[in-house]
Amino acid sequence: MRRLSTNEVTSAPTPAQSAFQNSLVGACRKLLENLGLSEDDAVTHRVYDMEVIELSEDVSFLLLLPPVENVCSVPGHTEEITENPSYLTLPVQVFEKSKRLDFIVFCI
Repeated sequence: MRRLSTNEVTSAPTPAQSAFQNSLVGACRKLLENLGLSEDDAVTHRVYDMEVIELSEDVSFLLLLPPVENVCSVPGHTEEITENPSYLTLPVQVFEKSKRLDFIVFCI
């Protein structure tokens, strides 16, 4: 474990934390390979850790985000990844609205 403010190591990870980290790294590596990203490009991606979206008791959803400069695309501009039918592009506003609606329905 590291303290975010100083990056100081405070304690060794538990076995569960190590297993989670290994699973997360393996899943990210597999996804980035499927996307055809080089190792140099892959290291610029980051896991969004401000929120973990729980789809069910057994399934959580984490976001793996590209570098900030690659997140936004100009309307009408196509990227190689947006042409792949296996992936869905979703404007951030639509994603946020769908998350809010899920949260509201869950709370009601």
